[in-house]
Amino acid sequence: MIDGYYPISKWEFMGRKTKPTLEEFSEIAESLSGFVLDQITTLARNGLHTYRNRERNLFVNWSKTNKIICIGIIQEMPVLDLGIVTHEIVPYAVEIFNRLSPTWQIGEELVRRSLEAALEGSKIIPQRRTN
Repeated sequence: MIDGYYPISKWEFMGRKTKPTLEEFSEIAESLSGFVLDQITTLARNGLHTYRNRERNLFVNWSKTNKIICIGIIQEMPVLDLGIVTHEIVPYAVEIFNRLSPTWQIGEELVRRSLEAALEGSKIIPQRRTN
């Protein structure tokens, strides 16, 4: 899961909109290959707008509360092979996040270090026998 949080502008009443607006998010999400508006989730949860790409096992959403706007990129179904997650899903999710996010971008170095930590943390290290 990748989340981006954007504080709500205190000047919205004067026409200064907090980015990304729902319209901006929807325009970009609809242009992403394979992503389709999930009308059931979007209608069921007032304020949460969800687009799914079942083929790539991801969904993206936009929500707004009193204080923040949140963009989320979420892996939909569990994947048993960590290699698929680290080599396919995460890089694609980062690419999608960077297209949807108006201000913050996730850099290659952060992605590389995060994936290295995930792979290192998944190693099974044999315990040393003690007599």
